[in-house]
Amino acid sequence: METESNLPQESGVGAFNKYVGFIQQIELVGVWLRSARVTNSTGGITFYRAEVSIEDSATWKDIEEGFQVFHKYTAVFTNGKKKLGRIEAEFVTDYMSDEPMDDECFDIFKTNNLPLNTWPYFREYVSNTTGRMQWLPFTLPTRKFLSTPTIANPSSEEE
Repeated sequence: METESNLPQESGVGAFNKYVGFIQQIELVGVWLRSARVTNSTGGITFYRAEVSIEDSATWKDIEEGFQVFHKYTAVFTNGKKKLGRIEAEFVTDYMSDEPMDDECFDIFKTNNLPLNTWPYFREYVSNTTGRMQWLPFTLPTRKFLSTPTIANPSSEEE
């Protein structure tokens, strides 16, 4: 089980409110596979005790009416010191946004919101791909995120 939080708690309420406002106005309009690479170093041998390590990286760019994020995952499968295989996949997410993305906001976004949109696709891709490698389908764990809850301001609801 993985638990993460990267919300701007130390930057103050202003930074947190800016981020919350930004997230509330974006809309995910597409998720697509940009590239993939698979290496099976063992053939059709199934390993019951395979270990997997996951790395990811993300970048973004502005597009008309929003922004686009490139999120690359790499899963490396080992059994002890023996490398069994590697699965890489890069997903692109397209977002509509009235407000521009910036680097400060993206640093928070890539840890808190982006994986919620791309991780299920990578999990499915790994499970399907390991089955096609003639391994037992490998199910990656879910990712869990902790965030600071927001409290509605009662005075703003009355206006």
